[in-house]
Amino acid sequence: MGRITQRVDPESIADDLERRGRAAVAFVVEGRIEALPAKVIRRDDLYVGLDPSALPAGIAFDRATLILDDGSFWFDLRAMNLRGSMLPADHPPDDPSAPDGLAWFVFRAERETAWYYGSLREESEQ
Repeated sequence: MGRITQRVDPESIADDLERRGRAAVAFVVEGRIEALPAKVIRRDDLYVGLDPSALPAGIAFDRATLILDDGSFWFDLRAMNLRGSMLPADHPPDDPSAPDGLAWFVFRAERETAWYYGSLREESEQ
């Protein structure tokens, strides 16, 4: 018998999460974990929009975690967890759904994981 898993390839759920899901960015400020709601748009890069009035002064985003999730019921729950860093974007994403007034960053993922409870299955042991 193999292991039961809900893990999926992040790309398999990324479009749906961008369109319909929620997003938040977590980061460390003065030894405390802070989190802010975010708007995420994927084009050539992964853009993250944050409310500029909520940003701590001088934050560098050297280490950040981006969570995208969706679903209200157990078998609908799915999410992506991306760990990496964020740099200020040179320009907002070229997308009509990009809200004005946000501070835009480019997220550089170093590690990605994703899960979707509707895809529970047994993985063969190797």
